[in-house]
Amino acid sequence: MVSGSHVVIFSKDAEADRALMGRNSIDASHGWMIYEMPPAEVAVHPLDGPIRHELHMMCDDVEEPRAKLSKLGLHSAPVRDLGYGLVSSFEMPSGATIGFYQPRHKRPV
Repeated sequence: MVSGSHVVIFSKDAEADRALMGRNSIDASHGWMIYEMPPAEVAVHPLDGPIRHELHMMCDDVEEPRAKLSKLGLHSAPVRDLGYGLVSSFEMPSGATIGFYQPRHKRPV
């Protein structure tokens, strides 16, 4: 049975990206940091074209993390209202893109 999820972000500047995590963490060994995650959900959408995956950090107010990033000098994309939720994203120091997602749909229990 599946008991949770483990997300791996591969980074060309792991130390800088790790500094943005801001959550409880442990050193699993040899500097491999594992960060606490809030509750998660997964969606599977149909796709025409190359396989890809997205990572979105869910939030109650999408403007809150955008404001925090701005104070750190990091740019985030304008918020888009997609009906089912509000979406933005930002580029981590390594160049990886992470999304922010304020859901408006019913949430699984």
